[in-house]
Amino acid sequence: MLNWAPAATGQYRQYFSSSFVTGDVDFVFGNATAGYDRVNIQLRDSGAAAGGLNGFLSAPGTGSAKTYGILVTGSSITSSAAANPYYLGRPWHPSADAVGQLMIRQTSLPAAVKTAGPWTDMSGYSWKNARFFEYRNTGAGAGVNSNRPQLTDSQAGSYTVQKYLADTDGGNPAG
Repeated sequence: MLNWAPAATGQYRQYFSSSFVTGDVDFVFGNATAGYDRVNIQLRDSGAAAGGLNGFLSAPGTGSAKTYGILVTGSSITSSAAANPYYLGRPWHPSADAVGQLMIRQTSLPAAVKTAGPWTDMSGYSWKNARFFEYRNTGAGAGVNSNRPQLTDSQAGSYTVQKYLADTDGGNPAG
């Protein structure tokens, strides 16, 4: 699902609610500000065990000046793939100032998500320099460890659909 803003510094907002999205490699990506709210996301099983590629839910390319990139909230991520072939994301750098931002909160994660380290590097850019966070996820693919940055309850209040999609004119496509 391409989340692209024609100008990296522009305020382009996208809102997806009660939708279905499916893919296997970087299928939620881009530099726009996007909210996936109560969405069913399917990580396709492309046969990694048989030499196929299972891989990456997302590759945000958020500009460093933007606070928010991609938010997945209150959603369900599913997969029939075996345990641990999928990463939640990797930092895409379509421009020199890109610092990917992705927040997955209160979402059910399948066993297909790598529990020990769901984030990975991309093209020489470390995931640790990106802005990847989780908050109160559930399911077999959820977990808390040093490779899974978690927000506190207080911090999570700044990472909601309303905060992501609010504009300086008071408009908010999420209502």
